[in-house]
Amino acid sequence: MRRYPAWGRYGVSAFLANDAAELDVLCETRLERFATLVVFHREDLIASGLELVPTFRAPHVTLAAPELDLLVNRLISCQHETMANTHHQPSG
Repeated sequence: MRRYPAWGRYGVSAFLANDAAELDVLCETRLERFATLVVFHREDLIASGLELVPTFRAPHVTLAAPELDLLVNRLISCQHETMANTHHQPSG
């Protein structure tokens, strides 16, 4: 997590999926190096007060807040599910 002074926010990279099929494609193509995923519902992220900022590389977004502690606390308190990535490909 880095702060971009001109932007005035901290951010965490994320991918948006509209349904289980899109999530599966992301797991197989973009997230294959991760054995475990943390999955949030978009509505819960927005309700928590986090900004979902498009990066112009859909489906990638940045989850953002003006303060690092605020960003972390909102992510931690937001309802989520931890799941195994069935397409995980360990490196090496």
